[in-house]
Amino acid sequence: MYVMELRDIYAVRRCIRGLVRETPLEPSPFFSDMCGGEVWLKLENQQITGSFKARGALNKLFQLSAEERSRGIVAASSGNHAQGVGYAARMLGVGATIVVPSNTPEVKIEAIRRYGVELVVHGEEYMDAERLARRMRGRGANPSSRATTTSTSSLGRGPWGWRCWRRRPTWTRSWCPSGEAA
Repeated sequence: MYVMELRDIYAVRRCIRGLVRETPLEPSPFFSDMCGGEVWLKLENQQITGSFKARGALNKLFQLSAEERSRGIVAASSGNHAQGVGYAARMLGVGATIVVPSNTPEVKIEAIRRYGVELVVHGEEYMDAERLARRMRGRGANPSSRATTTSTSSLGRGPWGWRCWRRRPTWTRSWCPSGEAA
């Protein structure tokens, strides 16, 4: 099992600084009242891509060798992760192929296209797109980018937590978003 260490978080922070926004951390009176305790929200919806996913995608691409970057990256997603990969690929000059299922909302498809990726619409659901992306990676030996299952993608959330801790050092707990819908 991968254990995230502070030195790893500092390394990621140095890599992605200037490529992601320093999003606000705001108190939520509504959720605080609902939970009977103090609740704060890290407003990653104000991130460049609309979610925290760009952090992990940037870190993933920074970890690739020059040779791996030259082959491009293949990812399956139905929205936010695809936008994060597209943004990261554009910022770092890496080719990207994104496979999305046919049930992906049009607004997400248009947002993904804006990053200049090769977009492939395939299958009825996410796992259909994921299987095609795996086959594509196998044929071209392209690196993959999975939303939550690699330590390099997950480590992209480390600076998010670090910023929360810097703003609220007395916290004893926090919850970090991590999910993909599938």
